Amino acid sequence: MKLHWPSLHYLLELLVAEKVVQHTVVTAAFAFDLFGLRNEVSLDYWVFMVSGGIVAVLFLLAFLGLVQRRRWGAGTALGLGVFDVVGEFIAQGTLFITVTLSFVVALCVIALGWRELRQATVIRT
Repeated sequence: MKLHWPSLHYLLELLVAEKVVQHTVVTAAFAFDLFGLRNEVSLDYWVFMVSGGIVAVLFLLAFLGLVQRRRWGAGTALGLGVFDVVGEFIAQGTLFITVTLSFVVALCVIALGWRELRQATVIRT
């Protein structure tokens, strides 16, 4: 079954909403030292707590842009997906990382964001 463009757009919205929740929960976990998360990262946890909070807000803005069918929503989601993938390598402190669900979702956000931007370009021309 081939998914058409609107279905993939809604999937991107859902994945970006998941990223908002994930980054909010992880930021709270760093702030309140839940699950011993502070001991699991390679750098000072403050770096990840502050950047995670900022990224959560930016993912929320990307979500709002996607809901309003704004092109910048897909571009923002794409950029944040790249930031999330790079952040995973930094957080684990190695090139040979453990692939987490968060990592896979970030890759999906990148792929769908890229497709959304290309689709918007095709529609405009």
